[in-house]
Amino acid sequence: TVGIGDAVSVSLRPERVQIRAAGHTIDAHPGCRLAGSLREIIYLGDHVRARVALTGNEEFMVKRPISEAHTLPHIGAAVEVFYPSIAARLHRSISTGGA
Repeated sequence: TVGIGDAVSVSLRPERVQIRAAGHTIDAHPGCRLAGSLREIIYLGDHVRARVALTGNEEFMVKRPISEAHTLPHIGAAVEVFYPSIAARLHRSISTGGA
């Protein structure tokens, strides 16, 4: 169980995340949005992986089917990544130091 104020890590499956140009409407489902910029698109047969640099110097990989490759913004574009809240998994952070 994770309580209010607990330090947590969030994990996501990259195929549960959508990516769109900043300001573009994404399906109106409740969820979370993170701002960033598209750094790389990697074509891998039946899918593509998009590397996004998120605000705050974190990076995230988004996995989308090849049929959506034509909808991806251009490299360097400001983007938003979106995921439904139900897709996020919270894990309590474990303290690794201290006395």
